[in-house]
Amino acid sequence: MGPHQVAPVPLCADTDTHVPAAVAELVVEVTSKSNARHDRISKPAAYAAAGIPLYLLVDRWAPKAPR
Repeated sequence: MGPHQVAPVPLCADTDTHVPAAVAELVVEVTSKSNARHDRISKPAAYAAAGIPLYLLVDRWAPKAPR
């Protein structure tokens, strides 16, 4: 697993690059300036379609976000 993934080791032992959606319980996304629209719209929809129950978006580029 990469440095930004947290999952029970026995459920993800066969991969070191991703967490299968079936075992993911939380996704935390940080928007990038160059890709903020995709981060705000496409990715949450994909996570919902995959059945991931919790999603947190840290959006530094939202119009009223603190800088």
